[in-house]
Amino acid sequence: MANWCGWPETCVKPERLLRRWRRRHARLLTALPDLLRRSRARGEAEDVHQLRVILRRLRLSVRLGKGAFAEEDVARLRVWGARISQATCPVRDFDIAVEWLQAGKVSPALVQECQKNRDSVWRRRRRLLPRMPAWLAARLVRPPGGRKRSAWLVRRQRTLENRYREAIRRDLPRFFQLGEAGRHEFRRVVRWWRYLREQCLPGRKLARDGLLRRLLTAQETLGTLQNLALVEARFQKLTPSAELGELRPLLARQQKAQLVKAHAALAGLKSRLG
Repeated sequence: MANWCGWPETCVKPERLLRRWRRRHARLLTALPDLLRRSRARGEAEDVHQLRVILRRLRLSVRLGKGAFAEEDVARLRVWGARISQATCPVRDFDIAVEWLQAGKVSPALVQECQKNRDSVWRRRRRLLPRMPAWLAARLVRPPGGRKRSAWLVRRQRTLENRYREAIRRDLPRFFQLGEAGRHEFRRVVRWWRYLREQCLPGRKLARDGLLRRLLTAQETLGTLQNLALVEARFQKLTPSAELGELRPLLARQQKAQLVKAHAALAGLKSRLG
């Protein structure tokens, strides 16, 4: 039997949902400054990756709490976040290519060339990573509570979940006929829905949630398929060589195998949605 959120009847009460959201929201804002500082200072691959992930989760958290924050503050967060995402995107693309090359045990020279290109991009982009204004962080860090806010958060969660479900149901059967922009948007919706469930479910239920597992599998599978395309694009930035030529058939085989996994992941998600 389902309750207000479409989850098992054991789903938490609105008051608990509110407390959990406020606590996790605060953690996201607390984590951002240090990740941004490290990404600017050292630019290590994992720091850049986590910065992007935390920023996405924060934007989802603010979207979930719509109405708890001033509209102008939400707009400023959106603009600031877009600048961070745009500045780090090409750096992350190179990091994916470096990881792929390292996993394939290619020559150190080829890895070093790709890493050198990546570091060059990071040095140019690091100047485009502005700190979040302290006053904006202060306004976003502690959203209001109360009984009315709890009930409102329940309705907002339901609205977002229904929106994501319908978008996925609409595009899932024709995902492989969509253009690149359509596929990218589909992956984003899958990711938003995953983040929403992770934001709202208690920690002990995360591993047991069937829909969350399907969303995570779909996100990771489609993400890997996208990453392989990014690796192929990064090849164009490397010096042509016999070794690079030999890697292209390997990459093509991996893309073909990942495509099969993507079909299976989407079929699993479709069956879960009914």
